[in-house]
Amino acid sequence: MDALNSDSPEVITTAGFTEFKTTNGVTYKRRKGTVIWKPIQSAPPAKSLTAEDAAYLTLYLVRYYQSPEEPLHWALAISPTQEFGGHINFTAILEVRGDTESMYFNPCTEYVPVSLLPDLHSVYSLTKMNLEDSRKVKEIAELEPPPHAPNRKEIKENCQNWCVRVVQKLVEHNMVDSKHVTSMKELMEPIL
Repeated sequence: MDALNSDSPEVITTAGFTEFKTTNGVTYKRRKGTVIWKPIQSAPPAKSLTAEDAAYLTLYLVRYYQSPEEPLHWALAISPTQEFGGHINFTAILEVRGDTESMYFNPCTEYVPVSLLPDLHSVYSLTKMNLEDSRKVKEIAELEPPPHAPNRKEIKENCQNWCVRVVQKLVEHNMVDSKHVTSMKELMEPIL
């Protein structure tokens, strides 16, 4: 076994289900519980943006692990598109949080690329966009009411339903292809 794939004494940091370590100046990652470390590729120099390069951001559906008994948590994320500076380490998260009886809009920024978000289950690209479009997406998400129910028995929606509603509004604004709404509905899990 080589030094990289052994449990050598380097410092290992953890973010969600991913472990990181640096050996000989190269940073590696692996899923907790696995053996093989994979290098995190350094990004090529960022391409200079021109007027034709309008779609330098990507809107994603992001699904996160929760406790084993709970359905996946869904959020929308805006992050730099790989070919236009995907090495820039930020992701704007648009999500609702809280008890399913009284959720609230909770936008935040994670300072990692979308592929390294903590507790990440899966990521789906919905559309590419420019900065002006991303502002419109944030505005639409902020205006979309979070799920709410007077009591636990009457809960009919969760974060997954909220994401579908936001993307449906984006379809109405010709920002996202309607096929994504269909795909998202197929991924939805029952509300517990």
